[in-house]
Amino acid sequence: MRRALVGLALTTGVVLVTALPAQAAAGPNPVKVMEAQLSAKKGAEVASATSMSVDGKLMISFKEKGKVQLGKGSDLTFKGDLGPAIYGAMAPEDFYLISALTDTSRVITVGKESYVSGGLVRDALPTGMTWLRFDKPVDSPGAPPIDILAAGTLKTLLAGAAPKGGVAKGTISVAKLRSVAPRLRTFATKGNVSWTLQFDAKGLVKRFSATLPSVDGVSIKTETRVSRWGSVTVSPPPGDQVFDADALGESVPIPDPIAEANK
Repeated sequence: MRRALVGLALTTGVVLVTALPAQAAAGPNPVKVMEAQLSAKKGAEVASATSMSVDGKLMISFKEKGKVQLGKGSDLTFKGDLGPAIYGAMAPEDFYLISALTDTSRVITVGKESYVSGGLVRDALPTGMTWLRFDKPVDSPGAPPIDILAAGTLKTLLAGAAPKGGVAKGTISVAKLRSVAPRLRTFATKGNVSWTLQFDAKGLVKRFSATLPSVDGVSIKTETRVSRWGSVTVSPPPGDQVFDADALGESVPIPDPIAEANK
């Protein structure tokens, strides 16, 4: 009987071992996938939403969408929406910002130059001109405080959180993230950022969301969705529609209420 039980145990053990599925192969490395996209100057379509609340009341939200060519530039359309609470907080001399922030604007960045049209610069443009050229990269007020497609951002986030099932989550200090998130360098925010990343089957980013630490009642949330990875071309607007910002003789500030609220 003992031999029979031992034999049954061994046989059962063999069955169990042979029935186990093969270990799944490791998925693609998102950092290497992104580096390959950058090397090939590929890109994607992006759609982001960023909101700022103060003491739980929505003050302002921004939506930005368009296309990004990694290592080359971007072509993005921006529009803001002011919450009821912000009107009571605005000084009369700031009312001009309402149209600048809520009218649709477009920002094209190619290399180290940016071209801006729409509500953000409409009052500064000479008659007949559509675009104002800046000799430096310019972000719209709706640009996410953390650009997940910027060089180094993905690598920094995933350094402490490997993806599982196409999802990665974690927290990171604002101080550490500033090194790869230029917009955060103007923020006085301290503490940790909570974030979530989702990837497709190829290891390409498809969604990123983050919540910045609340400071003095100011809370910021941002989300970016990425789609249609592949060949992307970003080109400057026609030269005969462009006017140089330097030729105006005075600086043309681009309003950035989220950054201002966090200084």
